Amino acid sequence: MTGHGERSYAGTGRDALSTLATGMRDDNYRLDDLLLLRQKDVPQDANIVVIASPKKDLEEPETQALDAFIRRGGRLLVFLEPDSPRGRLTSLLERFGFEIPESIVLDPQSVRFALAGGNELTPFAADYGAHAITNQMKGLATVFPTSRKVAGKSDPKRGIAAEELVRTGQGSFTVARLGMQDGKLVYDSKEKKEGPVPLAAAVAISLDALAAGEAKDKKEGGPKPAPAKKDEKPKEARVVVFGDADVASDGFIGAQGNGNFVLNAVNWLGGEQELISILPKRRLGEPLFLGDGESMFVRLLTVWAIPLFIFLSGAAVYVRRRQLR
Repeated sequence: MTGHGERSYAGTGRDALSTLATGMRDDNYRLDDLLLLRQKDVPQDANIVVIASPKKDLEEPETQALDAFIRRGGRLLVFLEPDSPRGRLTSLLERFGFEIPESIVLDPQSVRFALAGGNELTPFAADYGAHAITNQMKGLATVFPTSRKVAGKSDPKRGIAAEELVRTGQGSFTVARLGMQDGKLVYDSKEKKEGPVPLAAAVAISLDALAAGEAKDKKEGGPKPAPAKKDEKPKEARVVVFGDADVASDGFIGAQGNGNFVLNAVNWLGGEQELISILPKRRLGEPLFLGDGESMFVRLLTVWAIPLFIFLSGAAVYVRRRQLR
């Protein structure tokens, strides 16, 4: 989807989603731009709509079109950021079981991975929920540079089944606002909410149950939805929301399990269960995550020991040659 400053799947740079686009094409997805500002509805042949970190909120006709798309069994993949505007888009997602408060996730434990660029604003998560997207992710970490909280809440009466896909570890928390003072992060401790914090969630929506539940809520005693025919699967919509767009960006999709996580979400949305797996390693640059002691050892070895060895070896050779003259 375009028109609101979303990240491009055809651009270049660390923020682009071109690697994700290549992976989707490898799985036989065809990608096209969708400018809902110029169309009334999502095209009938669209299987998945991707919204990647919009800078501006959607217009009301656009959210109505996406609502209709979901209600006809469409699939929606949304990447948000802490600075993504709250408004029509977040309200639409919250109608279908998501909880997306204004928040920034901080994880002090991530400073252990400083050599790989880790810091308080870059959570490293490996606590996965029980879901088809993450069932094979055990033992793999995922990296979320600057993320917000995204939770899910099931509502059986409306046919909404939600699952939180991944959470941060102990010691992490969220705040509503964040600032910098003297090179340090500052925030209002009264706004601090302890974790673990969910960073992504998936929702499956039974459309028959949704229609029946909403009709009951409105006290519209109309006819019940027709039950699915024999051998016919009940109609279902699916939505996945990430609290971070960098997890799918060219700068970080090659980090640890990020690529597997995002492409598994795409394939679950597309109903391609057989494609959900741990993919073979691609030739992508990946950060190496080290603990405190390991980081110090690498620094001493590369910054001091090796250069000192080279210097002393050169000095020894020079002195020896002088002696032989």
